Amino acid sequence: MKRVFAVVAALLLVAMTGTLAQAGVDTTFGTDGITKVAGVDGLDQAYGNGIDIAADGDILIAGRTSDGSVTSKAWTASLGSDGSLDSGYGSGGVAVLSDNGTGAVELFELPDGKILVGINLPSDMGVMRLNADGSLDTSFGSNGIVTVSFGDLSTLNDLYVDFSSGKIYGVGEVLDESTFTSSIGVFCLTSDGALDPTFNDGLVYTTTLGDGDPSGGAMAVDSSGNVLIAVANSRTGNPDRVGTLFKLAPDGMPDSSFGDNGSMDVVVAGKDVMPRDVEIKNSTGEILVTGYAGIEADKDGFVAKFDSSGQFDANFGTGGVSLPDSTHLIALFDLLINPAGGYYVSGTANFGTSDNAILAALDNTGALDSSFGNGGYAEVRTGSDLSEETLVKIVFDGGNRIIGVGTKEDPSESFSAVAIVVAFDVSTGDVVIEDLPSDLGGSNFEGIDFGGLPEEPDGDVPTGVWHSAFGSPQVFQDPGGLIPNGDSAILLIGSDEDGGIAGVFQDLLSNGATDLRGDVGDTWVLDFYYAHQGAPA
Repeated sequence: MKRVFAVVAALLLVAMTGTLAQAGVDTTFGTDGITKVAGVDGLDQAYGNGIDIAADGDILIAGRTSDGSVTSKAWTASLGSDGSLDSGYGSGGVAVLSDNGTGAVELFELPDGKILVGINLPSDMGVMRLNADGSLDTSFGSNGIVTVSFGDLSTLNDLYVDFSSGKIYGVGEVLDESTFTSSIGVFCLTSDGALDPTFNDGLVYTTTLGDGDPSGGAMAVDSSGNVLIAVANSRTGNPDRVGTLFKLAPDGMPDSSFGDNGSMDVVVAGKDVMPRDVEIKNSTGEILVTGYAGIEADKDGFVAKFDSSGQFDANFGTGGVSLPDSTHLIALFDLLINPAGGYYVSGTANFGTSDNAILAALDNTGALDSSFGNGGYAEVRTGSDLSEETLVKIVFDGGNRIIGVGTKEDPSESFSAVAIVVAFDVSTGDVVIEDLPSDLGGSNFEGIDFGGLPEEPDGDVPTGVWHSAFGSPQVFQDPGGLIPNGDSAILLIGSDEDGGIAGVFQDLLSNGATDLRGDVGDTWVLDFYYAHQGAPA
């Protein structure tokens, strides 16, 4: 029977610029991982609300700028993949949509390179289309803007583009100012901005949810054209507002077969529920709703999971609803489905001094994935203890990063609200093990002091060691983050029999090693290899 022992030493540590930590903030992005957009149009407050990744890798964001009282404008910006503002977009990277909206909610790059932006107009919902340089596309709607009117004061909360059909969907609140009661307004436009006649003439104006006064609104569209919407809602007999998920068929009519007579409620005892995002995994039909429950200091982030028929997934959280961390997690705003399994969520958490923006990883059951970051979290702190940050939208950038947009608010600073864009490296990391590159010393290690290594069987401390040829590089999954992302190390491996590199590395994993730079066991014969993430060197 083969006995394998290993020692791993931190003889060499080659880190990417910024000392990038696994599953943490990518400090090569912007300044220490963060780009701030402040003082938009000379106003005191800038809020980041929407984000998309352009085909060329640029980062598009949208938001609202305000003086804190009467003036409020929509804006968009374009950043390079390194976090720098794109000087060819708008004015210095920012396009202020002056007098054309009180705030931008979300945006999408279209296949032709133009940009679709969901905005709030003074009393109506709106959709704006921009050219690739941030200027208005005057061929869309009326001088670049489509106004969606429900007859009463309305607020757009979410925008969704179905790229398979080109249709544009929006959802938000509609307030009857004579009775001060609200309902949910849903619209559908064709790709050219016209109301879609196949979707209830383009408008759905519903007051039938629960017992009235629904608010908020988040949406997603599945591969068959069904529209899933989550809102805050009231129910008779429940003193707290619930989160209601309902489904509209492709023609815009409610689907009564979904859930319990057309809807399902997310209930968190003793707390009002506010959904903020809906995601659909089309391969399985599963539906995820995330948001927060409670108010002010007594809030919890939640995620609820449903099957395609609208029933709770009993294997997720408790009865289909997860409160991943009721101690620290204050609110969740967005969710991404991890193709490798589990989920990423963004929002706000407090670990003792201030409310900070976070990216967190959840496993398939809705629990925090402790192998990610620090106990499941990657935390962003950009200012003083008075500073409060949150990430409201996150996207994959097509590589190993998640990019998030949100806001930092700090009354002690010159700009009380600043839009922030943060990059996280979330690669679980395939580890490549291969022969040591010649520029790292090759096999010549004569005279190197290996003090602290276990002695060889004859009692000698190895001062002259050898490196055997390895041949073709081999790649291993590293779900536990043995090699931190962006790092590399010289790997010292030994065995009393030649068990091969694969056996040694798999033993490291199975024996619970947490760092390839720690002492794992005794060594009899030393071999040197190069372990790092990414492609072979």
